[in-house]
Amino acid sequence: MITALWIAATAVQGPVPPIIAVAPPAPAPATVGNRIAQSESVPQTVALPAISISVRVTANGDQLLNDRFRVSRNGGASYQVNRNEASNMVCTNQRYSAAQDRYSLGVNMYLRDDAPSGPSVTLNVRWQRPAKPQTCDSDGSREVQITQTVPLAPGQSVTVQGDAGLAVTLSR
Repeated sequence: MITALWIAATAVQGPVPPIIAVAPPAPAPATVGNRIAQSESVPQTVALPAISISVRVTANGDQLLNDRFRVSRNGGASYQVNRNEASNMVCTNQRYSAAQDRYSLGVNMYLRDDAPSGPSVTLNVRWQRPAKPQTCDSDGSREVQITQTVPLAPGQSVTVQGDAGLAVTLSR
């Protein structure tokens, strides 16, 4: 009797229907008040060339750096050099670190194209050198730093003067 019911139930159902997948409906557009909101436009990407800047750093007539660097609105330029060496004069009572002359030069710059006066360059220059005069009773170093933003249009040169004879000339 149970077998007869099972046969009767399968005969009524027939073959299994196929399964069909349907994508969900798209979301309704956002509305502002009773209007459909406009999507914001995406700005186009434009390739802009980097700007080449000639940098000349001098101190008391000595040239410390003369080179060209590329800067852009997304990338700055930097230059670092450090030098430590034995002093010309060695005193028997000095500890090791005091018998060293330390020199360093650091240049960092980046382009600012948002200034109302046109493109400008923010410049940071740091120069370190041994203290003078050097005697057995004194040691150490001296450091000068310039931080300044200067306008720099194409074809223009600007010289920034710092303390201790430090001068930086930028040219486009």
